[in-house]
Amino acid sequence: MRNRQSCVGALFAILLLQGCATAPAPERPAAVEEQRAFEEARQTLAKNRKAGIRQLENFVDNWPRSSLADDAAYELAQAALARGDRVTAAKWFTFVLQRHRDGDRSDSSRLALARLESEGGNADDARRLLKRLRFSQLEDAERRDAYRLRADLATSPVERVRWLASVRAADADGPPGQLAEIDREIDSLLDSLSAEELERAAEKIERRIPAARVRLRLAERALNAGDLRRGSRELEIAGRLDIAPAYAEVLTKLRQRVELQTSFAEADTLPTFSELASLPAPHTQGAS
Repeated sequence: MRNRQSCVGALFAILLLQGCATAPAPERPAAVEEQRAFEEARQTLAKNRKAGIRQLENFVDNWPRSSLADDAAYELAQAALARGDRVTAAKWFTFVLQRHRDGDRSDSSRLALARLESEGGNADDARRLLKRLRFSQLEDAERRDAYRLRADLATSPVERVRWLASVRAADADGPPGQLAEIDREIDSLLDSLSAEELERAAEKIERRIPAARVRLRLAERALNAGDLRRGSRELEIAGRLDIAPAYAEVLTKLRQRVELQTSFAEADTLPTFSELASLPAPHTQGAS
């Protein structure tokens, strides 16, 4: 299996080098004859896979510059994947990227090929493909898969948090259990980050969930270190951001903690035992 997987990466590299010497010929609108031939091939494929594949291959051979040639190649790639032929699938996806790199199938093909490269252990090739991916050209399900693949292939925990935020946004209307699982994954990752990494993660995420959660982590660590000013500033930022309902209570408790610590500092007296008991327990997992 490993040898077969590695062939995908080798084939991709060879075909890509062959296609880099010259720019792909521009697509031309499909003629009526081409449209008819393509539809017939698709209908045949639905009834007779082998015969349909032959017709699609003939279509690409006869009209490689047609605006439907990338659609035919994409169908051939999907048919190859369905029968477990990863090498042939990679060949057709690469054809789309070489000959129709600006066509409507190019980004779906780039994502599919990146997935094959990743599954075959060729993470660097997969990352190079994903860097050129136009997320806006993907269907919703594909876009979610692309975010997940970027997260899985991230080379730093900060980048992983960034792409997990995108996965979460794509799953915002999904099943609650699925969203909770992503939140747990994000929380576990945040616990492992240093304060500097949390800062960078917050900048990458900007205003999206879980940016507020990152700020809460920074506020907690600042308060644990006795930096009341920094903790208050982080809570103020967190309060201006969207926050998942499960974490709104954390924001409230940390604000109460700041108020109580501020009153202690202004009074310049030691807190009583009951006052100390009223403070929420700090979140210490992964703190640094």
